[in-house]
Amino acid sequence: MAFDLGKYREKTRPVEVQMDGDPLHVSYKPAAFTPNLRKEIEKLGEDDVDALAKYLCPLLADWDATEGGKKVEISVEVLNGLGYQLLNAIFSAIVAAVNPAADPNAKKG
Repeated sequence: MAFDLGKYREKTRPVEVQMDGDPLHVSYKPAAFTPNLRKEIEKLGEDDVDALAKYLCPLLADWDATEGGKKVEISVEVLNGLGYQLLNAIFSAIVAAVNPAADPNAKKG
C-alpha cells in the first residue's frame, strides 16, 4: 500500500497551551509545519504579530477558545487580535510537539 500524502496532510495532533493558568487546547497539522515555514516564522520580530498570525493560521486545525460562551473560529483576523504572547505560546507548543529536542524547556539528560 502506498503512502497517502493527502491523509498525511490532514492528520492533526493536540497540544495544550497554558496562558495565565488557563489551558488552551489546540489541534494542529504537523504536515503543514514545513522547514520553510519555520524559517519564515523564526525571522519575525516581536512586533510582527500580523505576519506570525498569517504563518500560524494554516497550522491550526481547531481549538477550544471561546468568547462570551461561543466558540471562536480560527482565522488570521482572530489571531491578529490575540497578541504576540499567546501566538508565540501556541507556536512554541507546536515546535515542542513536532521536535521535542528543540524545546528550550525540555530537560536535558
